[in-house]
Amino acid sequence: MDIEMPVVDGVEATRRLRAAMHDLPIVAVSGHDYEERVLEIRQAGADDYVRKARMAEELPRALAALLQTAGRGARSRS
Repeated sequence: MDIEMPVVDGVEATRRLRAAMHDLPIVAVSGHDYEERVLEIRQAGADDYVRKARMAEELPRALAALLQTAGRGARSRS
């Protein structure tokens, strides 16, 4: 989920997705690393956050962690 999007930003889209699909894994992505936006998207329901500049390293780790947690039958948000 990109945090900065036109029309509906990623924070609001995450809130809507989380409300509709409680178990859907959501990884937030942004080119910015503003602490308040990271906190906001996590509070909206994102399971993890990846910076675009480090996506090649961080996205596989984030997805692997979510898949591992899903395999155990329960997710916990960090």
